[in-house]
Amino acid sequence: MKTNQEKSNRLATAFTNVADLIGPIKTDMDGNHMGLNMMKEENECREKALQIRNGLFITQVMGSYNCGKSTSINALIRKKVLPALIRPTTAILTIVQYGEQEECTVYFKETQTETGELIPGEIATMSIEEFSNTYTYTDADDKEYQELGYVKRFSAVDHAVVKVNSKLLS
Repeated sequence: MKTNQEKSNRLATAFTNVADLIGPIKTDMDGNHMGLNMMKEENECREKALQIRNGLFITQVMGSYNCGKSTSINALIRKKVLPALIRPTTAILTIVQYGEQEECTVYFKETQTETGELIPGEIATMSIEEFSNTYTYTDADDKEYQELGYVKRFSAVDHAVVKVNSKLLS
């Protein structure tokens, strides 16, 4: 009977193998073409493999606007890393995870050219304070949302990853 660690290693290896198969198009030594150029999916498979190898435990916190999700997360990790006010504040999907160096990485959505080519989204790294200042939902955002049905400055953002040096997250 296999141990959980052995099963986890097998699963992580499978994700890595899939990533190799769907990654960039390349030619092997025998002249065979490999890869599907599915870069986003390749990165997701590699990230999953890394999460499995690192024993990452994922919890989702969901709820309606302004119900205390950010406040609860800040209290759990004993640090104010997510903006929390008495009105809606966190406007994008945010992943909070352990990191020795506290920082935030914002991942932007991929775009498609007129020919159908997918262009990977940009990635921006910043301090947690800069993230909070840049991506806190404001009264002006609320007004724009009422007028347009979306907020332009958030529409290109896919998600953010906030890394925090917290004992609970390690």
